[in-house]
Amino acid sequence: YEVHADYLRVLEVDAVSPANTAGLRPGDRITAIDGQRVDALGEIGARQAMDRGALRPLALTVVRSGGAPQEINVRVDAVYPAR
Repeated sequence: YEVHADYLRVLEVDAVSPANTAGLRPGDRITAIDGQRVDALGEIGARQAMDRGALRPLALTVVRSGGAPQEINVRVDAVYPAR
């Protein structure tokens, strides 16, 4: 993902990841993580919240192509591949 002031933009979704199973797609904008807005979390807080996806499920509020926000639940596991 790429960090912006008020959202995280999904750059890539691994085909065998829980994020893919949950329905995340490249280009999605994550605006909240577990009910906390990305702009309130700040960059470090947002990164830490996403990293917690390896330990517990995440509820992500996602905006896709200017549509209405929707909640996507990602099961426990890595949300993105480690690099």
